[in-house]
Formats: sequence, C-alpha cells, structure tokens
Amino acid sequence: MSRVRNVPPAVRLVALALVLLGLAVAFIAYFGPYVGLGRNEDFVAYRLLGLPRRRLADLAIWTAGAGAMLFLFARFDFPGLLRRSLRPRVAAFLVLMVVLSATVAVSGFLVYQAATKPLRNPHKISFFAEENLWAVPDPELAWVPKPNFNATLDTGVVVTPVSSNALGARVNAPGAVLPTEIDVITVGSSNSWGQGVRNEETFSTRLGAMLGVEAMNFSAPGYGGLQSVMFLRRLLRLRPKIIIYSFFPDHLNRNLRPCAAMHGPFCLAPPRVRFEGGAPSIKYPPPHAAERTNRRMRSWEREALSDGFKPSLWSDIKYTAISYYEHVLVPAIDDRRIRTLGIFGTFEEDEKLRANELVFSLLKSAAGSIGALPVVVYTPDYLVTGPMTMPPEFAAQAKRHGLVLVSMLERFNAMRREDISIPGDGHLSAASHRAIAEEVAHVLRARIGAGAAK
Repeated sequence: MSRVRNVPPAVRLVALALVLLGLAVAFIAYFGPYVGLGRNEDFVAYRLLGLPRRRLADLAIWTAGAGAMLFLFARFDFPGLLRRSLRPRVAAFLVLMVVLSATVAVSGFLVYQAATKPLRNPHKISFFAEENLWAVPDPELAWVPKPNFNATLDTGVVVTPVSSNALGARVNAPGAVLPTEIDVITVGSSNSWGQGVRNEETFSTRLGAMLGVEAMNFSAPGYGGLQSVMFLRRLLRLRPKIIIYSFFPDHLNRNLRPCAAMHGPFCLAPPRVRFEGGAPSIKYPPPHAAERTNRRMRSWEREALSDGFKPSLWSDIKYTAISYYEHVLVPAIDDRRIRTLGIFGTFEEDEKLRANELVFSLLKSAAGSIGALPVVVYTPDYLVTGPMTMPPEFAAQAKRHGLVLVSMLERFNAMRREDISIPGDGHLSAASHRAIAEEVAHVLRARIGAGAAK
C-alpha cells in the first residue's frame, strides 16, 4: 500500500494523541473503581455533565477509534485501495475474507469459553426433579411460587424443607388452613423466602409471632423489586394491614436485567424497567416465553445434568453459543445497544436508582389502595469485604414515597460476618432472620404502638 504524501506531521501527532487519550480515559473509566481510582460520582465527567463512567468509557473508545482511523488515512493511500476494491472480484474477495475472519474469531471465542467455562449448574440433579420444582411458569412474572407444594430441596449445600398453602405462601407444614384475616404480607426474593432455613425461622413468621398477628410470606427466589411489587398487586384482595418489601442490593440490577439470574443457557425474560423517552416503564415478557423457556430448561437439565452424564466439547460449544445469543445478542438488538454481559451484569448507579423510583412508586400505590402501611426492609450487601453501606438516595426515595424504612445496616455491622449468612450458601442465617424480625417489630411498635400492631 502506497503512502500518502504532503500530509503535515502534526496530523499524525494529533491522531496518536487521540488514540492514547481515548485508551487512557477508557481504562480509567472501566477499571477505576476496581483499582482505587474512584467511584462513578468521583469522575469529572459525571460531576460536570452527568455522564456515567461507562458512557464516558464508550465515548473514549470511539475517540481512540477515530484517532486510529485518522492516523491510518494520513499515513496510507486508502483512496487508491478503495478504487481498486470496487472491482467485482476484489470486492468479493474482501467480503469473503471479512466473513471468514469474523467466523473464525467467533468460533475461536466460543470454543475457548466452552473449554474453560462450560455451563454447569451447581445444584444436585434431584433439585430439578418434577416433584421438587417449587415454581410454575407465569406469563407476566415469568414464574410464581407453586401452590400446595411440599418437598425438601437439596441444593448440595443446604437442605430446605418447603411447604406452601393454596395461595403459594410458604408455611410451616403442608395442609395449613388459610386464616380468615391476614395482617402482614412479605414479598421479596430468596433471602426473605428463607433458603436454607425452616419457615418458622424466617423473619416473616417470627415477626407474626412477636406481634401476635397473622403473617404470610409470599417471597420468591430470584425475584427483583419489580417482580415482588407486581406479585404484591395480585395479593391486595387479602387486604393486609402491613406490607413488607424485603430489599437486597442486587434487586437494583434485577429490575433492569433482560434475563433472570439463573444457571443455564436460556434467557428467562422477567418483567423489567425500561426507559422510553427518559421515563421509566415496564417491559413485559413476550407471550408464552416463560412456558417455552421452562420446557427448554427441563430438556437441557435432562441432557446436561442427568446422572452419569459425560459432557462433550461439542455440547458445551452448542450451549455456550445459545447462551451468548440469548443473553447478549438478543437483548442488545432489543435495546439497540449492549446493556449487560451475561445474567449477572450490573448497571450504572443512576440508572438503577431511577428504576427503583418506579418500584417504590408502585409499592406506595399498591399499599395506598387498601390503606396498608408499606415497609421496606433494607438488607445490605453483607458479602462485601469492607463496611456495609446504603446509598443516601435510597433512603431519600423511601422518604419521598412515604415508605417506612427499616435499615439493617447498624445491626449487621455489629454482627460477625460468619453469623450473618449460611456458610457455603450465602443466604441469611436463622440468626439474621431473628435480627430482622426484632428490628421490624421495634420500628412498628414505635410507629403505630404495641396495641395497634396487634
């Protein structure tokens, strides 16, 4: 390729400067929080322009790319190459080379991922037996707790005896009679549901005993805040006096993820928050998506998790390709940009809090429609190595919507980390459930009085 003449050296210097500046800013923006260079709100672009660090990183990458293109155009005779490439045979050859290169690159990536990180489910195969499936597909919420369920769930780490009543609420034993009046309803995810503990040890049941009222636990493993509140709206006919939403920090991500956090190659699409024209709205799953994904998951579990199964590289490559297609490519096309890499992707703080604003608004509206007291239990991320914290804006949001906030920050920071969660599992221990019940009971008695609480 011939070189371009009469191009000022300053143009090449500017191009190199753009490349180096873009790469440096992208590195700092992407990896800064992980190497002690600052949080999202510490970056100048965020303070001056409201530009989150990932958007800043994207802009920096485009700047570096533009600098690289400028450098190449200033150094080589691309117009001459373009004229030659317009010949049919040359153009066909270039297209073929691009397609082959992309195919080889994608295939190599999938083979590497399948060989080094094959899809495996950490649970025992008995966990997926039909009689042990505690949830059923739901067209709106993706899944809901199965009514009249009774089994002992063994994940391989913890054993959880689970029974539910005709409404799907977790109860102490099968055949529990529905009370004529329900005073307290709890919604949330696996922590409030009580994975690894008996139902009588969950904070919902303990709280009912402490206050002398009827309490029911409608939490469901895997739920985020949006699913919890949407499920709550179906329960308003029970007319509880107190509604408790048990919050965990990952709910902020689950409110936005296009795929539920489940171990498998298929994307189970839950309802999630989207921003259309800047305003948050609910995007519902496609019709029949939950039932279709459920059937495909059962097939994969029988094939890849059956007793005596010996995985092959080919099957690992196939399911790895399916996983990237469903968890990355499809959501990227749907949102017109790549928003999350995999099922455990995270989002920007401002985006998460804007979505949580919608969740709190729905919670306030649901409670207000029946005159119930809405309570939010803040369970901090106790798996972090440093001190547990709570975003200041979270408390401000709860106050704006008139929600009673019960923070477990002080109580959990005073406990030993090994006492907070179940060893090897990570879910709340029986001691933590007891602590939450005590804190909630204390706040309710102080707010509405012991007599009114009963």
